[in-house]
Amino acid sequence: MLKSALLVTTGIVIGAGAISALNAQSSTPASGVDKVRDAIKANGGKLIAGGYNKAVAIDSDVQPTNRFLIFMYPNKEASDKAWEH
Repeated sequence: MLKSALLVTTGIVIGAGAISALNAQSSTPASGVDKVRDAIKANGGKLIAGGYNKAVAIDSDVQPTNRFLIFMYPNKEASDKAWEH
């Protein structure tokens, strides 16, 4: 159970970082998103939650981003490999 929670947490952090990076580059073509999605899937990543305008801040002064994605990987090595660049 702890291992699953760790993997989900890792996915949240990685997904948030990816979304922030993509938001920062407003001129990023849509094919960039496709490459990220394909790399995630190729390494065993599975989208388990996310969407647009669904994030809610619970006990935080920081406004949430309007999109988020949470991925789950079979292990940390798969997650690391998906995000190598």
